[in-house]
Parts: sequence; structure tokens; C-alpha cells
Amino acid sequence: MRHLLVMVFVLCLVVPRIKADDVKSKSASQQYQALLDEYEDVGGTKEFAGKFLALARKYPTDPVAVDAIAWVLKKRRNHPEAAQAIGLLEKQQLRNTTLTKTFSSLPRVPSTTAEKLLRTVLEKSPHADVRAQSCYALADLLERQAGVVDQLKKEPELAGRILEYFGKDYATHLASLDRSLMDKKLEAVYVTMAKMFADVETGDETMGALAKRSLFRIRYLSVGRAAPKIKGQDIFGKEFALSDYRGKVVLLSFWGHW
Repeated sequence: MRHLLVMVFVLCLVVPRIKADDVKSKSASQQYQALLDEYEDVGGTKEFAGKFLALARKYPTDPVAVDAIAWVLKKRRNHPEAAQAIGLLEKQQLRNTTLTKTFSSLPRVPSTTAEKLLRTVLEKSPHADVRAQSCYALADLLERQAGVVDQLKKEPELAGRILEYFGKDYATHLASLDRSLMDKKLEAVYVTMAKMFADVETGDETMGALAKRSLFRIRYLSVGRAAPKIKGQDIFGKEFALSDYRGKVVLLSFWGHW
């Protein structure tokens, strides 16, 4: 009888603990959904960003942590909360397979910490699919940077608007970037993509096809790079090679008739 009472007592101790853990797991999910519902009713991204970040800190090992961080990055990417969200990803979620949920927003965050995080994931994540998607997101981020730098060069009068949109620190960072060095960084990322993730599909093509096309553009069609070898016939049917006109100004007009 004494042994039976002891066993019942032990079960009473174990069962509530199991239920408590179960409730804790459900609580995280329920709290996340409650925040989503409340935001839909009252709005206010700044206030709710703090709540979602608090939820991610409270349940760092629960799947809702990444969901909460992804919400912040999407809704507050131009605000300080985005940097806090990136910090939580680097501190808590580097080995998480669901980390990819944040990759569509990271290239749009105006902070150098976004690039740093993606490079860290590319180097350290134990999951091949996560590394592949981080490589893709890193290329997207660098392409966006290059686009802004090119736009500033063509239209310097936009500097004020870019400063207003990106903030002083990131706008200053963009203005300091060397375009040729940016191409080298992009080239290195696409080389990695071609070597390590060529067969990974993205959209309607593979990363290998994307990398090959992008590398050709960077290596042969960028300003200051040597033009690709071109041979053909002129309008008189005479064979020529573009290299025959090296050192001269040449206008190439490509057209087709289908």
C-alpha cells in the first residue's frame, strides 16, 4: 500500500509538469496569435514591435520567436526595432531551420547588421538550405545597395531623399561605398552561389542560372570592364571582330526581327 501511495505521489508530480510544459508551448502560440489579432484591430506598428520582440525574448526556442522577429523586420525595417530583431536572430536563432522566414525582409533593412547577419548564416548555419537562401538574400542586399549608389551617381540631387528614407547612418554608409569594390563583393557572392547552390531552385530558375547570368553582367557589361568578344558581319556582309576597334569609341546596336 505504501509503495502504491508513493507511485501515485510521483505521478502527481510528473503529470502537472508535463501539462505545464504543454501549456507553455501553447501559450507562446496563443500569445503570438493574440498580438496579431490585436494589431489588426487597433494598429500601431511601433507599439506592437516592442510586444513581438518581447515575445521572441520570452520564448527563444519556440517557433513563434522567428515568426515574431519576421513580423518586426517586415513592419519596422526602417526603424531601430529592426536592428534589435537582427540582434535576436544572431543571438538566438542561427541554427534554426525557420530562419529563412526573415530573409525576404533582411535585404531591405537599412543597416549594416543585416549584411553581417546574412554572411554569418552563410558561413555558420548547419543547414544547407538555409545557407543557400542566405546566399540568395545576400546577393539581393548587395544588388539593392549597388542600385542606390548608381542612382546617387546619376542623380545626386536625390541625396536628401535617400538620407530621409534610410536614415543618416545608413545613407552615410551608402555614400562611402566604392562601386568597383561592390562589384567584387557581388562577384564573390555569385561565385559561391554557382559553386555551392547551383541546383537550388528560386522562382522559375536555379541559383546556378542566376549566378551565371549575373557574373556575365558584372564581368563584361559593367562600366570599366573589358567588353566580351564579339564577332559577326557588318551591314555589308564583311566579317569583323569588336577587338579590331580596341581604343576607339564604338556604338553597338542590337536588334532583332521576329
